[in-house]
Amino acid sequence: MTDRSNSGYADATVTSGRFTGRKDLRVLKTDRLIRESFITLLGEKSYERVTVQDILDHAMINRKTFYNHYRDKDDLAVRMMDGLADQLIAGAERFRQDPTQEHFTMLCNALLGRRNEVLALWEVHTSVGGFRDRLFDLLVGFYKRLAMPTGQDPADTERQAVIYFNLATAQMHMVLQSGGEFTVPELMRDVQAVFRVLQSQTRLFEMTVPAAKTATGTEERPE
Repeated sequence: MTDRSNSGYADATVTSGRFTGRKDLRVLKTDRLIRESFITLLGEKSYERVTVQDILDHAMINRKTFYNHYRDKDDLAVRMMDGLADQLIAGAERFRQDPTQEHFTMLCNALLGRRNEVLALWEVHTSVGGFRDRLFDLLVGFYKRLAMPTGQDPADTERQAVIYFNLATAQMHMVLQSGGEFTVPELMRDVQAVFRVLQSQTRLFEMTVPAAKTATGTEERPE
């Protein structure tokens, strides 16, 4: 997968019809118009109710032009979701390799730069999956790479990764809905505060949660 620009359209390559492989300015403008029309329509009705004809009417293009760019509505949605996922993967990987506030800020800004697109696609589910499915694969895989050096039991890592996915997507959705109301330092401070509060309940966890097992079968108690 490749990294995308914040706009999500600058490197669009059309792969159907007479435009195959070209990056003509007119093609890019039309592609942008199709995608922006699709996002607008998703703000007005559910994905299931949006039709290709709706997109044609909103973008003021003909059917042939649309099909020169996309096979159908699902193809449009999937390629938009893949573009977002590519950008998130690249940003998350930079942060994993160098977990600094600068890289976290870049990741947040990339999300906010495509806020309308992410929110529009958040609940979209096509015949080959939805955006949250891609986020699940991305974030679960990211957590597993982070947890790998711990040597803990893979089953524990799997459960933790699902917990991480739910926490991360809830935080992501909150940031997007706020429209940048929170600064990155404020967000990081709040996340740290949540974990401090949870950590303060260590005694409760020790009474109710069994020790985790490492990959070798030895037990590790919470610190």
